[in-house]
Amino acid sequence: MFASMHIGEWLALLLPRQVERGLASVILIGLGGWAVYHVYRSKEERREGLAEDGGSAVAGRLSGAVQVLKRPEQGDLDRSGTISQKEALLIGLALSTDAFGAGISSSLLHLPALSFALLVGSFTLALIRVGLSLGRLASKTKIMKKANVVPGFVLIVLGVVKLFR
Repeated sequence: MFASMHIGEWLALLLPRQVERGLASVILIGLGGWAVYHVYRSKEERREGLAEDGGSAVAGRLSGAVQVLKRPEQGDLDRSGTISQKEALLIGLALSTDAFGAGISSSLLHLPALSFALLVGSFTLALIRVGLSLGRLASKTKIMKKANVVPGFVLIVLGVVKLFR
């Protein structure tokens, strides 16, 4: 995220203020829309019974990361129900590609790179444990099965707010 924020800072020097604000908004809206689209797309694929082979996620590191973002269950390559170190690395790569886009967008909004990257990293570490615990408890409730679109909608709303501010 720190590196992507520096790329965003460099872009901010080259672009007029209105363009950089619009670009930041478009990136946020795009990330949110992409997340929502893939939630609904994967639900539709499950309904149709179209299951992709988990081995396809190993084809290349970047394509594997994209596959994991599209279908998180692809991270469990051996279908064991647990995540090995290699699988955790693949999932981490997928999440870091997502954070890269967010970092560029954040720097275009003139957020300080080092403190923002440290803050995001700290919150990520702290909230992973909380999320795992809450996820186990809530995964069987009907409302939580629909809640996976919320992060995408939050990004879209943030992008729209920034666009008109």
